[in-house]
Amino acid sequence: MIKLTIDDKVVEVAPGATILVAAKSVGIAIPTLCYLESCGSTGSCMVCAVQNSENSRMLPACAARCEAGMKISTSSSAVIEFRRGVIELLLNEHRGDCLAPCQLACPYGLDISTMLHLLVQTKHKEAAELLFRSIPDPQQTCPDCRGGCELACRRGRHDKPIAIRQIIADLSTQNVGVPHLMGADLRAAKCNSTYKTYNHHFGLVTKEDMAILLEGKNANDDTGEAARCLRCDCRAVNDCQLRQLAAEYDAEQQRFGKSSVKFDRVYYGEVGYEVGKCVKCGNCIAVGERLKPGQGPVFSDRGARLTVSAPFGIDKDKLFDNIADECIKVCPTGALFRD
Repeated sequence: MIKLTIDDKVVEVAPGATILVAAKSVGIAIPTLCYLESCGSTGSCMVCAVQNSENSRMLPACAARCEAGMKISTSSSAVIEFRRGVIELLLNEHRGDCLAPCQLACPYGLDISTMLHLLVQTKHKEAAELLFRSIPDPQQTCPDCRGGCELACRRGRHDKPIAIRQIIADLSTQNVGVPHLMGADLRAAKCNSTYKTYNHHFGLVTKEDMAILLEGKNANDDTGEAARCLRCDCRAVNDCQLRQLAAEYDAEQQRFGKSSVKFDRVYYGEVGYEVGKCVKCGNCIAVGERLKPGQGPVFSDRGARLTVSAPFGIDKDKLFDNIADECIKVCPTGALFRD
């Protein structure tokens, strides 16, 4: 067995154990993005960085092996600043919104894009439940609103904004009896919330970006007004690990300047992939190799142009067959999703 010290705790582990495993064994949590217990580690993101106190070197906890006599710090000011810098580099290469502009403009924070998406799927009950959980009396509240959601709607920059208030008016007649907070209680709950959230912002939307957002969104009489939604929010907004880390480490979106990463959205069958949200962790590739060797996703290109793609000879529309759920689950951001 090997003895080392982590945050002044003496730890004893078997030879070959990583610092991450050793820290976990004594209840010390270290953040990760590119580590999967079932697939091993790559050490690619360095979010899990810890410091060797003897030589001040930063080590990837998920990949670095324990050595006898090591003295490791997981929470020093140097470690915190290093992790913050890593997260800010990832944010600088990130392209996408956490929340859609319409939701940010809504005084009640209604998740408008999800509500519209549920309506397109004819899930009217679920859409009504979402509405009434956010807005206590939409029939009274929304007609008196200035319509900031529609002013913020990105669709309005192309043709005309989605008629959100009219959709809400129609939906609000379907009161499904969902328990919800009344106005004063709702505002109090928001004020009492101590969790600091981080919201990434897309930035300037170019004509090329808009063309991608508009694909398949030109509604007709059969699809209805809700189908015009560009769905420009993130599908993983509530469980995105990058967003959670950005909030925890008080990271800035543009510490290193404005991002030059292009927005792109590719579909591999039913699975969507947004290149700008990918942190190149390789988790989906590791899962694919474990479950479907030689037929799952791979990395293509190099450097800043590195993307997830289909290997030669594999039908792109069948790339995620039988592994879609697992790959989406291990994606630490909203880069992989289903509509």
